[in-house]
Amino acid sequence: MRVFTVLMMVLLVGCSSSVEQVDEQDNQQPSYNNSRLHYYAASLVRQLISKPMKVEQDAVFAVGTFLPVKSLSLENETQGVPEIALQMQESVATLLTQAGFTLVEVKTVQEIALTSSEERFLSRDKSQLQTQHVIDYFVSGTIATQQENYVVNVKIIDTRTKNVLAAATRYMPKQVAWSHEKVMQRDGLLYRSEY
Repeated sequence: MRVFTVLMMVLLVGCSSSVEQVDEQDNQQPSYNNSRLHYYAASLVRQLISKPMKVEQDAVFAVGTFLPVKSLSLENETQGVPEIALQMQESVATLLTQAGFTLVEVKTVQEIALTSSEERFLSRDKSQLQTQHVIDYFVSGTIATQQENYVVNVKIIDTRTKNVLAAATRYMPKQVAWSHEKVMQRDGLLYRSEY
């Protein structure tokens, strides 16, 4: 009986220390060399699904492009925002799928485009896409640009009621996808951060 008790205590201590290590990793800011967009997307998704939501088991979600909060369009954006916005969309879709949510890919083409160099299953050309999808919830994201950071917001919105079921916000350093630059362009002007 003593051996069993000691063995159980060792197992419980081992389990509790491994949980603490995971929690510590979640709260740590990544170092400059390993800070990547997917880390911040994972943090957003953890925030987003941390509280229980009243969602049907067979509910279908769609993740939209993360858009600049001011214009809600990527058309005139520069400074890497379009690339970050599109990658955040893809990362959030991946993470939600891995968490067990059912997602529909709205960019799937009706016919596969096959060329000598590629097979294309996705498009942004409306004429090639399915015209209707049954979607219960939208996952909508916005990005606000600050001097040193991006503020990324994400919401789960019920398509029927337009109610926001969950929301999350995360600050990301601007160098999350690119190295720190000594000279950068903002609003058509050059800015130097180091001499």
